[in-house]
Amino acid sequence: MSQSANEKLHTLVAGALASYASLPDITATGTAAPLAASTACIQVVVQAHSGNGALLVRVGDSAITTSRGLQLAAGASVPLSVADLADIYVIAESGSPKVCVLYAKESP
Repeated sequence: MSQSANEKLHTLVAGALASYASLPDITATGTAAPLAASTACIQVVVQAHSGNGALLVRVGDSAITTSRGLQLAAGASVPLSVADLADIYVIAESGSPKVCVLYAKESP
C-alpha cells in the first residue's frame, strides 16, 4: 500500500513536536533552482506533480543537473531530512514539470 506524502512526513517526524507547511506548486525549468529562499525545516517531502505526464524532474543539491540527482516521475515523492529548504534544488529534464512541497518545522 502506498503512503501519501503527508503520511510519509508524519511517519518521519513521529514523536517530534512539529508544525507543517506547504509551498505553492513549483515549476521546474532547465536551470537548477532551490525550493525556496532560506526556510528552516526538519523534514521535507518533494513530490512530482501528478499532472506532469511523461515529464521528469530531478531533486538534489546545488550541483544538480539534468542528468544528476534523484529522478522523479509524475506522482513520485521523496522524503528528505534537511535543515533548510534552500539546500534542496530541482531541475527539469525537459519541459516545465511541477513539484509539490510539504515540510515540517520545529514547533516553538
